[in-house]
Amino acid sequence: MSRKAVPKDIETYVLIDSKRTCPLCAGIDGDYKVKLGQIAHLDKDSGNSKSDNLAFLCHMHHSMYDSTTSQSKNYTIGEVKYYRNTLTKKLNVNPIRENIKPERLEPSRPNCLEFDGINDVLQIRDSDFNKLNEYSISGTFKLYDERYPGVLISLDSIRTRARFIIIYYSSEHPKYPSEIHLKYYHKKGNETLATMNFDKMQWTFFDLTVSEKKIKFVLGSQSLSVIHPYNDFRLDRIQVGGSIWLGGGIMPLSCFLSRLNIFNIEEDVLVTELLFDYGEEYYNNLPNTKGARILGSHFIKLPKPN
Repeated sequence: MSRKAVPKDIETYVLIDSKRTCPLCAGIDGDYKVKLGQIAHLDKDSGNSKSDNLAFLCHMHHSMYDSTTSQSKNYTIGEVKYYRNTLTKKLNVNPIRENIKPERLEPSRPNCLEFDGINDVLQIRDSDFNKLNEYSISGTFKLYDERYPGVLISLDSIRTRARFIIIYYSSEHPKYPSEIHLKYYHKKGNETLATMNFDKMQWTFFDLTVSEKKIKFVLGSQSLSVIHPYNDFRLDRIQVGGSIWLGGGIMPLSCFLSRLNIFNIEEDVLVTELLFDYGEEYYNNLPNTKGARILGSHFIKLPKPN
């Protein structure tokens, strides 16, 4: 009996979804390389071309899956589906977020938001923030002066009176010269979660990804992931500048901000998009600025880069 071909549209879907990566190679051996292979019918019925019954397998694993032997237990349909679904989720996670490039959107238009480190504030509040289980806050900033320390951004939980902060220690700090720390402040004190060197007087991308148990902190080309025990933290407010006061002379950071984005990672939804690169008029017409308030801080134009 002749083998029925998989319809072209479904074949294309399976190949794109898998990116021609074999789920058994990836799930068992940790091998995510592109492979030569075929589309397997998992129930062994070539007439059943529903997408849930199909998986792209490398030649070796396809042959092993289709073979029958009494000498060893072969791969089961449940195993292949599990590794296929896990692989698909990993390969296709957050396509919107991953398409955002870290560099400035328009270097030739040097508009940005300026923060004086005293009164200027960008504050974002949304009643839906505390429903987020996994989210990312990313942006692009530039120091006003490397000698001035301060808090770049604060993620606040008003209910628990706690906050995650990114703080810059100046080039002249006796203990942490030109370092950026990720810290957690709460009622009983504070803890340093990550430390990175930072001596750049140029535009730098940052990304803070928060879930109930883990935080990933990206700063330029540096990246750190840390496990944290603060699963009761629920986001209420995000703040750049303004009323961030942590004692010990720690004030908001004097800096320039090119943009700030907030993503709901679970649903791959861009919650808030604040773009300052194109100036105030462009910013005022953006669709995803709900809950954002700019107080004191103003748009400026920096000299064009060489």
